[in-house]
Amino acid sequence: MEKFNTNEIHKDKIILYTIDYFLLTLYLSDIIDKHTDFSNQLIELLKYIEEFIMPQIMTTKELAKYLKLHEITICKYAAEGKIPAIRIGRVWRFDKEAIDKWISGGPKK
Repeated sequence: MEKFNTNEIHKDKIILYTIDYFLLTLYLSDIIDKHTDFSNQLIELLKYIEEFIMPQIMTTKELAKYLKLHEITICKYAAEGKIPAIRIGRVWRFDKEAIDKWISGGPKK
């Protein structure tokens, strides 16, 4: 199995997306408070950004359910570099897009 470098998922990218989303949420919340007639459109925009633009970061539990594997197996694969992952403190996080690419890569010969 191919070994993955945990730096493959850029921490900076995840942090910037999170900060951008947070700032946009604050800005739009202020607009919603001032202009209630736009609130439904802005709420839909936020939902769209969250669903389609923000990277989907998964926990070990979420990934285990997604892959139908045990959480211990997920942690073991992450520690061994067999699955694309990033360690934040004592927990593992997984970029769904990177996981989907890993899955679509199929078995290695």
